[in-house]
Amino acid sequence: MAQPNIPLMTQSLQSIAQEIEKFANILPLDLQAQFEALQGQLGQVQGQLDQVQGQHDQVQGQLGQMQGQLTTIEKRLDNLVAGNHNTTIE
Repeated sequence: MAQPNIPLMTQSLQSIAQEIEKFANILPLDLQAQFEALQGQLGQVQGQLDQVQGQHDQVQGQLGQMQGQLTTIEKRLDNLVAGNHNTTIE
């Protein structure tokens, strides 16, 4: 039987360990980069959400104004139907 070449096996295992270590060092950096990219995207989404919230608030304000105008119109119509031609609202 041939004797195993222990120094060669040790060198091979060390080479494999170095390659694994290189990969292990690359992976966390890649994950960190992905994490930072996702944080950037999350920031963009938050900005868009803030814009949508602002638009929603504007629409709510406009709806409130329209409701007030409709109430005024209803009062004027009620006065006209009642035969009161003075449509000024008190």
